[in-house]
Amino acid sequence: MSQFSMRMDPNFKKETQDNFKKMGLSMSAATKMFYTFVNKHGYLPFTPTTGKTELEQAIEDAENGIYGHTYNSVEDFKKHLSK
Repeated sequence: MSQFSMRMDPNFKKETQDNFKKMGLSMSAATKMFYTFVNKHGYLPFTPTTGKTELEQAIEDAENGIYGHTYNSVEDFKKHLSK
């Protein structure tokens, strides 16, 4: 068996330990559950995000031209279609 060590803010650690305690878990048990889930399923038990909702990201992508082009006229649009 090997050991795992990581640094974290003492207040963050205390808050996390208190929450795990409410669930009847130790830090060690919760960490083992996390890694067991990842190994069994091959993905994280949550979806990492940029902090934006799907709608916010879609709006940003649309504003940045990710989904298509902006046209100044119908003629410009027709020219693009004929390419």
